[in-house]
Amino acid sequence: MLATDEVTPPTGLVYQWSLLSGPAGSTVSFSPNASNAAKNTTATFSKSGTYSLRVTATNEALKTATSDVAVLVTPTLNSLVVSPTSVSLNPGQSQIFTVRAYSAAGVEVVPAPAVTWVAAGGTISADGVFTATNAFGGPY
Repeated sequence: MLATDEVTPPTGLVYQWSLLSGPAGSTVSFSPNASNAAKNTTATFSKSGTYSLRVTATNEALKTATSDVAVLVTPTLNSLVVSPTSVSLNPGQSQIFTVRAYSAAGVEVVPAPAVTWVAAGGTISADGVFTATNAFGGPY
């Protein structure tokens, strides 16, 4: 945010950032904050989700102006975990596979992104149901 004031030079304005709302239990830190340098701040969020932030600019006469902004924080996908990790099936048997996604912080990403399943030794449906071929073989 950049504020202007007819009385106070731009370097005399102080910017204070605050969290109005966010996901339950979330926090936001601002660096820098409560200074003129905070007109260009970096916000660090503890969780993904939708946040409402407020910046208040204060001049030397202690007059203020505020502006609110909504921010959507999406997690950075780091890993996918498929369950079960291995299975032994007889010909014609089926097994459901599931996938869980995790962020770089180790937090589960819900919902997990769509995946494309690929399998050998049988067929697998778009929803993760694997059916072994009707012939012995493998391991696959």
